[in-house]
Amino acid sequence: MGKKIVYGTIVGTALVGVGLFAGTSLAIPTISATAVDLNFAQNGPVGGVILEDFDTIPTGWYYSVDTNIGTFSVDSGASPGTGGAAYDSAEDLKGTGSGIEPSEDGLALEISGQQYDGTYNRGNLFDTGGNYLDSGDVNLVNLDLDMDKFSNNNLFFFMTDPSDQGGVTVTSVNEGDNTVSYTWNPNQLDGGIWFVEVSWDAGDFVDLSWVVDKTNDGWGVDKFGSQVPEPATMLLFGTGLAGLAGISRRRKQSV
Repeated sequence: MGKKIVYGTIVGTALVGVGLFAGTSLAIPTISATAVDLNFAQNGPVGGVILEDFDTIPTGWYYSVDTNIGTFSVDSGASPGTGGAAYDSAEDLKGTGSGIEPSEDGLALEISGQQYDGTYNRGNLFDTGGNYLDSGDVNLVNLDLDMDKFSNNNLFFFMTDPSDQGGVTVTSVNEGDNTVSYTWNPNQLDGGIWFVEVSWDAGDFVDLSWVVDKTNDGWGVDKFGSQVPEPATMLLFGTGLAGLAGISRRRKQSV
């Protein structure tokens, strides 16, 4: 569903975790998050291929939505958010898209055309009129990844506005029996933008989840993609491994 976009340059001040996508096979999944500015969100990272930007999905509310990278869904044990009616009134989403309307007994994921503008602090990070996915303040959301789309065993995405209303937001990566999480503690910057990187072991099934301990402290996500190692980078990485192996042999011989 998403457009395939390859980033070419980094514009911004963020220093992103360069070690995650070096091509190594990890025994457990990893997750990291780095605060970035809007320039970085619109122009980085280098070598990143966007697999889903939500722009082709009809605007509206969804309990479950299939995307180019997998299926997002509201967990059956989730509590409804309290901000949905306000979003709906402001953005005139009622009756569009899936036809699901926000209500007190159950809110859904929101696919919105709202652009991130520093005032409404969640939104599309790329272009005017494009979509993004909003939690609608529901407190438990899952993503079952389509593993065929991630041959490089990594993904990244941009997350906006977590934990700015006193809540704790936890994003977890589940790989078999292993789970790792990143936690946003309360009172984060209103409208903050985060670059989230995830990596896992080759051949495993992976899913993600977002849990918030309040129902008025939601988040938005946009631009899910994957890092594709450049041939020159892989050559350097391989040469480095060969050098380390040589050093190891020499050390063993000298003992």
